[in-house]
Amino acid sequence: MQQTQSMQAALSAFTAGLIDYAGLFPPAALDMAPAIENFLRYRSGPFAPQLGAFVVPAARLGELDGYAVGFQKQAAKAGPVPFSVLAGGGTDAALYRNHFEAALHKAQTFLERHGAAVRISAFEVRLPEELPEPEPLRELLSESITQVRETLGCAPDFFFEPKRDGSWHSTVHRLVPALAAVQPSFGGALTGFKLRCGGVKAEMFPSVGEVACAIHACVQAGVPMKATAGLHHPVRHFNESVGTRMHGFLNVFGALALTKAHGWRISQTETMLADEQAASFRFTNEGFAYRDFSLSTAQLRQSRATLATSYGSCSFAEPLEDLHALGLLTARPEL
Repeated sequence: MQQTQSMQAALSAFTAGLIDYAGLFPPAALDMAPAIENFLRYRSGPFAPQLGAFVVPAARLGELDGYAVGFQKQAAKAGPVPFSVLAGGGTDAALYRNHFEAALHKAQTFLERHGAAVRISAFEVRLPEELPEPEPLRELLSESITQVRETLGCAPDFFFEPKRDGSWHSTVHRLVPALAAVQPSFGGALTGFKLRCGGVKAEMFPSVGEVACAIHACVQAGVPMKATAGLHHPVRHFNESVGTRMHGFLNVFGALALTKAHGWRISQTETMLADEQAASFRFTNEGFAYRDFSLSTAQLRQSRATLATSYGSCSFAEPLEDLHALGLLTARPEL
């Protein structure tokens, strides 16, 4: 992989705001103090363009009360500090609503405490384990988004995560059309699908086919996607500590963009997702290429803005260090 100035522009387009910092979560599982201090340091560092939001459960927002001064200083230099808030969950719609309302109250208190120094850029919402039928599901999605807009007076992006189980295909094809149906009612923000790509155990990693299913459904419906967990590294590989193959963020986000641009069949998307050869992925004078398929830098920017949004990672350093090891970053990240 040879590096040129044009390739650097394409890489910048591919990675801009790509990594939401989730240092609170396994395997890092940091306490709040080192996690938020890391985030604020990264936000002031040379790789700030690659950094997205700080991922935090709504129930833990109160732990940030002692950082008001730090947030104010950051906001003065680089704008409000962005947070992606985790909410929802529960076995059914009734319990989900209870959990969501509790999270909304925590978010409201957080914004009142810190004012213009912070912003909630997104809500990442775990849906009920028992996913409602299509019409009640659309109503539930709309209700959640409306509650946030009316209560908080802002319009964050929303990414809804379904339970992954043996009925994954039908779940995806129930949720994605519902997201597409409500999206036009909430302009100015994204309404998307959250895909969990891994975890701390092998069984938490979806198959290539499961990921491809979600990608195709989102591309065909014009629904944006956010990913989380298991995407620390650029290229798919076998991880000995977990005992399974981990998805790569070049594979996943490249497959989203290329599936859209080239109208790929699902088998083509699966081929890219399964590829473990770093040489298959190239940043060239024209943009990004995978084997014989390419995207311009402008197409990359468009894909990242509207389709392939970001992913949560408990490490900000690892993905950048891997890009350096592949020769894509000239400077070794010192984070």
